[in-house]
Amino acid sequence: MIFISYKSEESAQAHAVCSLLEANGIDCWMAPDSIEPGGEYGTQITNAVRTCDALVLLLTEAAQASTYVLSEIDLAMTFKKDIVPLHLDDVELNDAFLFRIGVMQRIEAPGHAEEACRDLVMRLRKVGLARGEGQVAPEELLVPVVVPDGVVRTLEQVQGARVAANEAPRRLSFSSARFHLIICGVLAAAFVVIAQFDPNAEWLITSVVLFALLFEVIAAVVLGLSNFISRRRRSGRA
Repeated sequence: MIFISYKSEESAQAHAVCSLLEANGIDCWMAPDSIEPGGEYGTQITNAVRTCDALVLLLTEAAQASTYVLSEIDLAMTFKKDIVPLHLDDVELNDAFLFRIGVMQRIEAPGHAEEACRDLVMRLRKVGLARGEGQVAPEELLVPVVVPDGVVRTLEQVQGARVAANEAPRRLSFSSARFHLIICGVLAAAFVVIAQFDPNAEWLITSVVLFALLFEVIAAVVLGLSNFISRRRRSGRA
């Protein structure tokens, strides 16, 4: 039996991995689906990790911010279980995860999720985890890996969401720059019109220029703060 450790908000990806493994004859355990009614949550998770053959970690930025995922990794290490990290995004390990799994071989999914699915199944087969045996017959390694429909697409959603989040500040910056250019163009046109009708309106032009400069400074500060806060939130340090 394989224990799947994941962040609750990424349950779709956990179910996708579970369906992948089950389609290839590997039993899975994941909370809350496998929690027995009326049972104590922590006790059942501890027992599941204790009796599992390995722990598959869905490694994401969200998972690295989860104390529950860290606890499950610690349990697996305490019970000397194999940990197989399936990396679903391109976020670097934070210190807590670097300390625990930094030297472990990770299966990288971004850009080649289908290959990662096959690698995951094959790794579990090779170490004899599909049925809790010490080894797998050589012919079992030749059995094609079954990747159910929708699994690859679901796993790719994590990296896709991260890319979209990274692009948002850039789109904001581009839109803001374009807006500033439009404002400058409007002001320039206004200056030309005013100069045509009132050559002595220097005070008005000076006032408008000062106002425009003040507006640009405020906009730049607000945009810089917005991008800084976005980066802090994405890094999990905000």
